Amino acid sequence: YGIDGKAYLEKIIQASFSLPKIDKLRLRRTLFSKLWVIGGESGFKENIWHEVMNVYFSGLDSLIRNPRDIIRVTNALNMTYPPVKSEIFSPDFVAIEFIRIFCPKLYTTIKSNKKYFAGPNDERHTDREELIKFHNAWLENIDEVN
Repeated sequence: YGIDGKAYLEKIIQASFSLPKIDKLRLRRTLFSKLWVIGGESGFKENIWHEVMNVYFSGLDSLIRNPRDIIRVTNALNMTYPPVKSEIFSPDFVAIEFIRIFCPKLYTTIKSNKKYFAGPNDERHTDREELIKFHNAWLENIDEVN
């Protein structure tokens, strides 16, 4: 509507104050307890839980910055994980959901170009230069967190 979002909020919320930054360890504990509930009843076995943690600490940790981020991703997983839990590898699914929620441009790129990201080798492009060019192009156009 042509109104700056920050200016609009300042009209509604007239008192401003700073909140202390939440401890990263506390965020992780909260997230992991919620993930355990989602996966615990739905099939995260101990070895799978270990894999979920590996995926998380391999790149997803930086996406969780506040409690709202935890709510967003766990609400999504509560809806999307149970119907497919027996058909997928849980750690990969968790990673894809994080990407879908926090990096929608990257998610769209992956979804639209599956052959560049996954599948049997015979179905992927074998031209190494083309592959490198493709991946460099999307990497240059992706924000850190959309």
